[in-house]
Amino acid sequence: MMKRLTELDENGNIRVKAFNIENVKSGNWKVMINEMYELQKRLYAYEETGLSPEQIKKLNEFERSQLVTILKELAAERAKYHWILPEMKLPESGDSVLVTVSGHFGGMIFQDALGLAVYDPVVGWIVDGYPEWEEPEVKAWMHLPEAYGSDVEQSGIFEAEGVDATKEAVYPEWKRKLMQTFLGSRRG
Repeated sequence: MMKRLTELDENGNIRVKAFNIENVKSGNWKVMINEMYELQKRLYAYEETGLSPEQIKKLNEFERSQLVTILKELAAERAKYHWILPEMKLPESGDSVLVTVSGHFGGMIFQDALGLAVYDPVVGWIVDGYPEWEEPEVKAWMHLPEAYGSDVEQSGIFEAEGVDATKEAVYPEWKRKLMQTFLGSRRG
């Protein structure tokens, strides 16, 4: 919240807060001059927006609106699920995460395959289904979404107008690719 520099006096007149009777009587000019300078900077910044007070009030109303709240929640949710480079950050020990992995294991070559893995600070990356794989090259990882549950069911995700419960809705792209990579195309 921005610190106010102005206020209404007892008669409803606008005044600069620093020009109160105590500062004027004590001759505290430094405080009053600093507040006036701050007031000038804010007035200049306001004028640079090119907006009227009514337009700013409308923007504030929009900011508080339900749409903006939903968009902010969506942005926060999307921020949870992005690729993270292992050299930048590692997952918490024991957390199962989605990984993009490459390397050789048992005669198989993996190139940017999707898989589930756990990071252990002592052992390193442990790829699900391939616990003996030594030094898999994990290029990036991301947190997994919440498991399907009653909250998703109750949200009406499959009953929403215009959304049918097709394979596309039930299995997002990352999950289909994961199933095809590690389980073969018969399951994807």
